[in-house]
Amino acid sequence: MQRLGRRSAGRQVAARSARLSSDLLALEDACFDQIDIAFAVLVSEAGTAYGRAWGRASEVSPPRLADARLPAALISLQAAALEKTRAPVAALAGQVRDSALESIEDELVVCENTLSARYAGTAVQAARKARDRSEVLVTERLMDYEFALARGGQAFAQQLAEQMGLSAMYGEDQTRGALRLFNAEPNRLPGNGGRGVWWRASSGLQAAARDVSIRLAGTVRLAAMEEFNAA
Repeated sequence: MQRLGRRSAGRQVAARSARLSSDLLALEDACFDQIDIAFAVLVSEAGTAYGRAWGRASEVSPPRLADARLPAALISLQAAALEKTRAPVAALAGQVRDSALESIEDELVVCENTLSARYAGTAVQAARKARDRSEVLVTERLMDYEFALARGGQAFAQQLAEQMGLSAMYGEDQTRGALRLFNAEPNRLPGNGGRGVWWRASSGLQAAARDVSIRLAGTVRLAAMEEFNAA
């Protein structure tokens, strides 16, 4: 097997590491799209629940949205949207684990080729052992995502109550009140300068998914390097 100089090996390792970063970014972006879709799938149903509540409110004069059933319905639908994000994030974790293992094995093979021939096969062995350890690492990262889901649900309930309260305080009609909750574009309403609260968990979950990706790739690669050094 051809031995490599340290400078040549360093360039190859750097190039492979850069390619991994590009690959992970593409995987993350695809996951982010799926997270957004999870909320988009249920937003019309949430809007329908909001409209029904206004229909009940129109029975009083002047019409006023103070329907105890509405927050519970919207919180339940938001929980369903949060649930739908689990699958793409779990898929991302599996893809990141596989890509990181493939990359670090390639890099370790380059390192191995700078060493004595008696170390032949060490890189493959290290990657195999790291894969055995990786199931625990994936589980740990997905538990972190579970905490992000819980925070997202809590934040939605709080923001929903705040925005419905502001809407009532300003005497807003159904259309204006709906913007506070469901508008996918930034609002310019008193106390609401961002997207409707329905969409806000999406940004936090995308950040949590990226954290899963970055931390998992790092720990998987570290596991393989530890195994390589041990061997």
